[in-house]
Amino acid sequence: MAPERSRLLPVAVRVVPIWAAVVGGFAALALVGEMSAAELFRGPVAFLDAPFYAWIVSNVGVLLWCACTAICLFVVPLARRAPHPRYPAGFFGAGAALTAWLLADDGLLLHEQVFPVYLGLPAE
Repeated sequence: MAPERSRLLPVAVRVVPIWAAVVGGFAALALVGEMSAAELFRGPVAFLDAPFYAWIVSNVGVLLWCACTAICLFVVPLARRAPHPRYPAGFFGAGAALTAWLLADDGLLLHEQVFPVYLGLPAE
């Protein structure tokens, strides 16, 4: 086996089951819940008959949060290996955690739907 493939195999062994569990969980929600699988896997623009540019600002925001999270996660091990601890890895780790939370909040509408409706927390 090529050296590149041998390094990717442990990653694939960890990532593929997680991905399959997430997709399977959403499929189970579609079977049990009130929504069809198409509503869960397609974007809201497709089944709400909205114009194609609807939610573009929200989607761009989610992409920016994702990029910030990925950059911070990429910098953490680099900061740990730096010869001088000028940029502490904990700062970038905390930045990754914060932007991941904002990504989840913006992408899943936690502040608009989940917290007020399901947890009873005020939206303001």
